[in-house]
Amino acid sequence: MSRQEVDSEELVRLRHGGPERRAELAALADGDATVRQRLLEWDRQDDAIRALYGPIAGEPLPWRHLDAVRGASGPERGLGPWRRAAVAAVALVALGALVGWSASHLLAPELGTTELAVEAFRAHATFAPEVLHPVEVSDEAELSTWLSRRLGQAIRPPRLDAFGYRLVGGRIVPADNGPAALLMYEDEQGSRLTILVARAASDDETGFRYARENGLGSLWWSDDGLACAVVGELPRAILRDISQATYDQLGPFG
Repeated sequence: MSRQEVDSEELVRLRHGGPERRAELAALADGDATVRQRLLEWDRQDDAIRALYGPIAGEPLPWRHLDAVRGASGPERGLGPWRRAAVAAVALVALGALVGWSASHLLAPELGTTELAVEAFRAHATFAPEVLHPVEVSDEAELSTWLSRRLGQAIRPPRLDAFGYRLVGGRIVPADNGPAALLMYEDEQGSRLTILVARAASDDETGFRYARENGLGSLWWSDDGLACAVVGELPRAILRDISQATYDQLGPFG
């Protein structure tokens, strides 16, 4: 399938498909600025919808809807055709609301920012636009040695060449739990991605969590003493794949 043949309907199927479809979508977005921009716009729309309707999704389903479902499932004797149709319609709406209410708790990523995400957004906004001195150390071997010594744990910058990003270098930045490593990457168009690596506040494990701020997306997590946040102006699906690759390569801090 060529990029010219991709329409919105196909992008939606890829966006909500399995890992193989999301990988195909990432490849399309990597080589097509129009697709990238469309996915970013969809991400912004999704975030706006969650911000607007998130509180409602957390409310209990009204009892009148549950009563309608129970009534629709019971005997229909004595109801005229129009009343049976009305009951069925209300039941469908109630069931849809119930499914949506449940899915919002099971499937929706957790929004909002933690201290780690705030620090990651701040560091990215400070250093990613820098032209002359975006990083302190650019040599990968020297950078790994320096960061490992400062953080007291082996730090090897992840390789993100598969996503079109090369390592620019890194620096030490302050974080809530001591010094943190800021790794910077850049693609052929000059777009920059940063990874903040720090010690976690606890040994608790968290899954990937997502937030957006000023056009930037961030996925962050905590696992076995390691806290990490990836920040970039990318669609969520691509950011998730990069975060998974980062997680796989960094490993635990223990």
